[in-house]
Amino acid sequence: MLPLHASGVCAVTQHFFFNGDDLEWLVAAQGALTMIGNAGMCYAAVELSGGGGGGGGERRTPAAAAAAAATSTSKSASWYDFDVENFATVWKDDSDATFAAKIALLSLVVAVVARDASLACGPAFDVNDGGDLVWARAAVAAAMVCAPACLNVAKWDGRGRALSRGVDVDVDVDVDVDVVGLGGLGFLGGVKVGETEKDAEKTEKAEREEMKAPR
Repeated sequence: MLPLHASGVCAVTQHFFFNGDDLEWLVAAQGALTMIGNAGMCYAAVELSGGGGGGGGERRTPAAAAAAAATSTSKSASWYDFDVENFATVWKDDSDATFAAKIALLSLVVAVVARDASLACGPAFDVNDGGDLVWARAAVAAAMVCAPACLNVAKWDGRGRALSRGVDVDVDVDVDVDVVGLGGLGFLGGVKVGETEKDAEKTEKAEREEMKAPR
């Protein structure tokens, strides 16, 4: 999904510079990244369904994968590893309505800042007005696309390495904490918050055995 994210950033960057003709390469890059991302999603769907015949090695159960994914909130996480999902922990004491309102307000603030930044920087990058930074338009546009993409790659590469090492989850929340949007059950992706990946696998195995047991 990383190419799809970069594709969206290409579109936003093009709009940031008021769709200048000199940055038409962003449109081509957006189309190419969208195609690559869609192709990758198709391939991933086949692999996850087991139809690819590959992917040798142990497949993780959904519960174990959800528990391992929680490593993004671990103490050792890098600053760029903070993601939208982490707000469920930061604002864990809020009701669903309050949480949704905060997310909406945060989105609005980010949108306003981006718009105002575009308007403020516009004269300096404006080709028609002969702005002082016209010469840097292409370089700045490339940086706006590449920087988030590189951070995204680094984030998911770190998470992938943690999964391959079988790192146990280290989450700064109690097991009985309420998780926003899940009815206060204290579960994250079907796994109790604070539960390790190995515990999740044991729990799921026990549940399967119980379902098979004669009644």
